[in-house]
Amino acid sequence: MTANALADCQGVIILIDPDDASRPPQAALQLAFELSEAEARLAARLASGELLELATEQLGIAKETGRSQLKSIFAKTGVHRQAELVALLAPLLGRTK
Repeated sequence: MTANALADCQGVIILIDPDDASRPPQAALQLAFELSEAEARLAARLASGELLELATEQLGIAKETGRSQLKSIFAKTGVHRQAELVALLAPLLGRTK
């Protein structure tokens, strides 16, 4: 699937079994949005409400690397702001906030 593969879609349905603990949350994000492992780790932290600065610190990456990954995540998910990303990803990770 390419970044524009869903451009003509009216909607997308992604089914995730909340009882399936065999797959870490990042794996679901990788599958759903074709994120790299590093992007998925960052996206999962941001979806849980962490600020970018704290997430980059916890992941042991430079702030600029985090910003670059975030831009790529935005492009792959079709959002433009971190709040939109959280709103999109949190339900996929079983988080309500």
